[in-house]
Amino acid sequence: IEAKRDSNFYVLRKSLRRYRGRLTIAATLAIVAVFLVFIEVARRAEGAKRSRADGELRLAYALISQRSKLDEAHKLLDDVLNDFAGEEEAYLLRGTLTAIDALNAPVLKKKEVTEQAIDDFHRAHLAAGGHLVWDAPKGLMPPQGKGVGSSQALMRMADIILLNDWGRSKDENKE
Repeated sequence: IEAKRDSNFYVLRKSLRRYRGRLTIAATLAIVAVFLVFIEVARRAEGAKRSRADGELRLAYALISQRSKLDEAHKLLDDVLNDFAGEEEAYLLRGTLTAIDALNAPVLKKKEVTEQAIDDFHRAHLAAGGHLVWDAPKGLMPPQGKGVGSSQALMRMADIILLNDWGRSKDENKE
């Protein structure tokens, strides 16, 4: 009597059962390796994005310092804030830029532009972990209350309030 040869499926099942422990360990290691590769790729992408944002902040600072191409500086800061909504430095720079705009604004727009600058300084304070100084700024806000806040933002906010010529006060902010 001649016996049939074992089928390939039968041999595979027997081999899998025999080496079940080793295969489980190998599969687990393969899954962990793939997961670590994905994490590293994401970390590098975030680092590249962060590096680009830092470069844009430096360029915006240079443009503001030279008081040239202020529209380009506005665009750079808006791009950074789209990617990193809680970026204290970007809010400080955008507040400074808006304060410069407020100084040069026509009298009818001065109040609105100055309020925008104050709101950006307020957002910088919140991004640094501070709490609301008074009513929340208009629009999106960074997370708040997890740190000491930004003394620089508070000083700039106070400076622009003291320098304004339209009489903003804490009570008038609640309108």
